[in-house]
Amino acid sequence: QLYTIAAHQSLISKVRYAPDNGALLLTASYDKKVKLWSSKDFTLLNCLEGHEGRIMGADIIPETNSVVSVAYDRTIKFWNLKGSEMEVEEGDTEVPMDQD
Repeated sequence: QLYTIAAHQSLISKVRYAPDNGALLLTASYDKKVKLWSSKDFTLLNCLEGHEGRIMGADIIPETNSVVSVAYDRTIKFWNLKGSEMEVEEGDTEVPMDQD
């Protein structure tokens, strides 16, 4: 069966699948959004917004239950799977663990 998801308002720059994290599908776009989808029924689980430029890449980090995104605004953002941006101090060498 073929599915089509009207996912973003602009070019999609990245798609990632994470079967170990509840079967998530991640999409990132030039519309400055990262979206998390259920890969079971393709419903939108969360929309991560906060970049001021096009998102060029994103990935799911299973070890920390988080998402990382990088954008044309020269920022890297870390998010928990619930959609909150995670605070990372300058000089930190580890991504904070999501406590859930």
